[in-house]
Amino acid sequence: MYEDHMLSIAVGLNLKVGGSGSVAPTAGVPGTSLYTKDMPGIVFNIYTNPTTYTFPGPALWTAAN
Repeated sequence: MYEDHMLSIAVGLNLKVGGSGSVAPTAGVPGTSLYTKDMPGIVFNIYTNPTTYTFPGPALWTAAN
């Protein structure tokens, strides 16, 4: 609908990392590849009365214990 008018909101985030430090991600995603302009969640029309929302971006890392 408004392909060239994306709203970008800066968000701050605080993380507390703890534990032994023995687990590490095996791979990552470069910041320039996190989102694309046609990714679900980036392209989202609130006027279709959606009942679900797909968060944009790569899968969350779940290997931490």
